[in-house]
Amino acid sequence: MKGKPFIDKNMNVGMKDYRPEQMKVQKILHEEFPELEIRLEYSVGGLKIDGHPCAGAVLDIAVLGYKVAIRMMGEIHQWSKKSRVKDQYQMYALEEAGWTVLDFIKDEFPAVWNRSKKEEKLNEAKKEVLDRLGREKIAFM
Repeated sequence: MKGKPFIDKNMNVGMKDYRPEQMKVQKILHEEFPELEIRLEYSVGGLKIDGHPCAGAVLDIAVLGYKVAIRMMGEIHQWSKKSRVKDQYQMYALEEAGWTVLDFIKDEFPAVWNRSKKEEKLNEAKKEVLDRLGREKIAFM
């Protein structure tokens, strides 16, 4: 676990530095689907759960037009029950607003989180991402 310094550096609202796994997935999506409008750290407000207002969300990756939210679920999302509950409520609110939410969990996408620049590892990451999108039957696939 990386601890509070990692959180402070990497998870601040309005953060301008993107994490390597975010950039890797964005690059894969851009190369495979150049027509997509993709945003990193995209703010979504006006969310509701069962008609009741709730906190907004900052999506790790948003595919606008198709309303696909990709949440990069690294170690920080596993730490506490409170964090897991928050993530679950956020998913409900996004789905109620018409978003398709995909959680890319670190343990399930090892090549995406792998920092290697070797072509073999990059191809593995591409396969992980495209396989997940295909299983979910995402509209732009």
